[in-house]
Amino acid sequence: MKLELESNLYDEDWNVELDVEAEIKQQKQEREVRAEVKVISPDFSGAKLWFNLAVVSGQAAGAESKDVETKGNVSY
Repeated sequence: MKLELESNLYDEDWNVELDVEAEIKQQKQEREVRAEVKVISPDFSGAKLWFNLAVVSGQAAGAESKDVETKGNVSY
């Protein structure tokens, strides 16, 4: 079973989006849930910033894992 949700949390000068993805495989007793926040800045005299923060939680073969991923980018 797979579930995906997306929502705009803030949409004025700064743009903030939330994405949640969940996948469960009951036969194999595996699951993975990923929640990601995406932030996009307004234009600062030609410069723009992007930042992503994701938390990934999973379970496979009885072992659980939690990871945090970050990405950043500046464009001019």
